[in-house]
Parts: sequence; structure tokens; C-alpha cells
Amino acid sequence: MFSKISLAAGILALSASATFAQASGGHAAPPEPFTYHSDSDLQALAIKPGAAPTIKMLSDHENYFVEVVGRTQSGEPEFHSHWIDYIIVQRGDGTLTYGHMNTGAKDSGHGEMRGGKITDGKSIDLHPGDYFEVPAGLWHQIALKPGTTAFRYMVVKIRQ
Repeated sequence: MFSKISLAAGILALSASATFAQASGGHAAPPEPFTYHSDSDLQALAIKPGAAPTIKMLSDHENYFVEVVGRTQSGEPEFHSHWIDYIIVQRGDGTLTYGHMNTGAKDSGHGEMRGGKITDGKSIDLHPGDYFEVPAGLWHQIALKPGTTAFRYMVVKIRQ
């Protein structure tokens, strides 16, 4: 009797974790637990010409993932309902604008919104080596400073 109950509990737990993994965006354990990228590797992965940011996934797990992001132009305001961003600036100078209000944004699905304009926001200058956290539910935008041709940063995104 005990083994049937244990088996049923195990199947239920596996089923629940599979359901959660699907709901969390499909992130899975990486095939190789150790990862290394040199600074020049990260630069080559992240900095590409064009209007959109270049985003390269470095590590992908069920409840968190790590990206290197390169921008050659300013970004648009964005909002994540379920993800906390931990960010370290690596290259370039920019300005972070953040706040709780936005006008004109569009829903991009999965609890994410983009575009519009942050209203009643605060701004902070960003330089290489700076670290900041963006809690889930906070509008934020990175704009490049004049003369900055490439801006690169690392993001650790953790599901809230």
C-alpha cells in the first residue's frame, strides 16, 4: 500500500514540475553545467549592427536564464510581469529610465509589454561596471548616450 501511494505521489510531482516548466517559458537545464565565454567572445556575440538589440542566451534553466545583450541603438520601454532582471553594464555609456507608468505601450504576450513612453520616471547614467536590478512589474528603458556606438550588458533573469 505504501509503495502505491509513494508511486502516485511521485507521478503527481513529476506531472506538476512538467506543467510548471511549460508555463515558465520552456527553459530547461543546460546540457553542459560549466560555461565560459571570454570578453571578446561576448562582444562578438552581442554587438551586431541594426535597430533591434542582439540577445544571446548564455544559460537557460527552468526558473532563470542568462543573456548577453548588445545595442547599437537605444531601446524601447519594456515591462516584465514575471521576471526580475539583474543587470551588469559591460561596454558603453547609456541612460536607464524607469518608472511605474507608461502611455501607449502594446502587449507583446506572456506578461510582457513594449513601446510607448515612460511617464513620471527617473533616470540614471550607466557606465561599464554598473549594476542594477529591475523588479518584475517596473517599466524600464536603456538609451545610448551620444557618441556611444555599442552598449553591452549581462542580464540574469529570475522568474518571480
